Amino acid sequence: MSAFADVDQFVKSANRVTQMGDLASLLTDVVAALGFDYVALMHHVAAPERSRWAVHVVDYPDEWRMQIRTQRYLAEDPVLTACQRSAAAFLWSDLPALFAMSPRQKEILDHAFACGLGEGFTVPRS
Repeated sequence: MSAFADVDQFVKSANRVTQMGDLASLLTDVVAALGFDYVALMHHVAAPERSRWAVHVVDYPDEWRMQIRTQRYLAEDPVLTACQRSAAAFLWSDLPALFAMSPRQKEILDHAFACGLGEGFTVPRS
C-alpha cells in the first residue's frame, strides 16, 4: 500500500469517529505503525475557553503528565511556543533554532526527556 493510500485510509477512518476514545485508539494505532511511542493531539485553548468540543488526546507517560500539571509547564512549554511561531512541522531537537529558549523552557524539555519522551515531531495548526 502506498503512503498516500495509508493517509487516505486514516482520514476516512478519522472522519467516521464519533467518540473521543475511538479517535484516541485510531491515533495510537497509526503513530505506533509509524514508529512513534506517544501521541498528543490537542486544542491549545485557555482554561476559560475550554469546552466539551476541545480535542485532547494524549498518551504521554503518566510521570510526565503529572509534571506538566504540578510544575505548571503549559504556560511556558517550548513546543507550544514553537507552535505559535511556526506553521511548519518541526523536530523538538530543532527548537533552539526556532527561538531563544528561556532557562525554564530548557528545564521543561530536559524534564520531558527524563520522563521518557525522546525526540518529538510536532505539526502545528496553521
